[in-house]
Amino acid sequence: MRSQLRSVTCDATDDKGIARLAFETAKGGTYLIEVGQRVGSASGSFRLDLFAPEPPASPPGEPLPAQGIRDSVDSLVDPDDAWSTTLRAGTTYRIKVTTAPGSCLHVTLYPPKTQSFGFDPLRDLPCNGYGTFTPGPDGGGLYTILVAATADVLGRDFYRLKVAPASVDDAAPGLPIENGQTRRGSVSARTIDVVDLYRFAVGSRSDLTLTLKAGAKARIDLLLVTDSGRRLRCECADVGGERLRIRLNPGRYFAVVRARESSGGRYRLAMLLREITSTDMLISGTHDAVSGPGQAVSLAARVSTGAAAGGLIRIQVDRFDPLDGWQFFRLFPVHAAGDGSATVSWLPPTVGRWRAHAVFFGTRTASPSSSVYARLLVASALPPR
Repeated sequence: MRSQLRSVTCDATDDKGIARLAFETAKGGTYLIEVGQRVGSASGSFRLDLFAPEPPASPPGEPLPAQGIRDSVDSLVDPDDAWSTTLRAGTTYRIKVTTAPGSCLHVTLYPPKTQSFGFDPLRDLPCNGYGTFTPGPDGGGLYTILVAATADVLGRDFYRLKVAPASVDDAAPGLPIENGQTRRGSVSARTIDVVDLYRFAVGSRSDLTLTLKAGAKARIDLLLVTDSGRRLRCECADVGGERLRIRLNPGRYFAVVRARESSGGRYRLAMLLREITSTDMLISGTHDAVSGPGQAVSLAARVSTGAAAGGLIRIQVDRFDPLDGWQFFRLFPVHAAGDGSATVSWLPPTVGRWRAHAVFFGTRTASPSSSVYARLLVASALPPR
């Protein structure tokens, strides 16, 4: 009788007119499937498909070929696939699942001798999953990778799964990059070569500029981390290239080039590391000088490091007007000597108050900096009282 029927599950059609049900059956059981028009909805024809899905995947799974595998899952028909691969203790491996843009699969890694998937995995990869894994001293053996469809997504999701040992540019210690050097490479979120890693050291407090150039439509991230894994900066939004600027303390660092959103391509990474400088300005050896009319003075700028040698220093002189304040008077461009100094002899044309400050424009190894003002009073002695 209808009053003796017990509801097992129910679903309403979505905005595309699709509804789906999944339920476990008892051996020998009889089930009634009812399709009804909802109140206020338009009538129409429908198609009903009934099928038994493939049984859930079980460990350890099918052997994963060395070149990887192309396959698919479907939340109703074939909800998951299990693949087995042999990993050695102490060796770092890359794991990559590539899907169609916008698709998302659950990818998890299980240890050897796994009997079921009812406990927490060793690793859980994100959508379009990429990650690395290194078996520990008690590890090694036949591992299982489970690829599962997203429950609320209809249809078949195609994917490619590959596992391969990490290369020198995929994990620490990475490739070295030197100051002033440009490294070339390529990454792709559609392959297993998603990440390139570069290492460098900073000996003194410095300004760092990393410039990444890529194709006009390439979406590639540029990430800076310390050797302890702390993230310092990520330029992760632009298309076609990135530029990262930051001030660093002495230490060891890594620059990470990472493809995103099914994109990638060839790139060039340039590093410029410049020592932080300070600039001092003196007039006749002091910050507050006095001279008589007709006497020449020395304008001396000094940058804190010899790395400034050959760099441009511009000394600006201003005069003071009691009615209008400080007024520009003259510029003295001069190049720094080997010790970072630059000196100009100057004869003030009139009595009055003057000031000067210096701007160092930087070199390939030294950052720009500027001084505070040095001041000069040019005047005759006051008459006696």
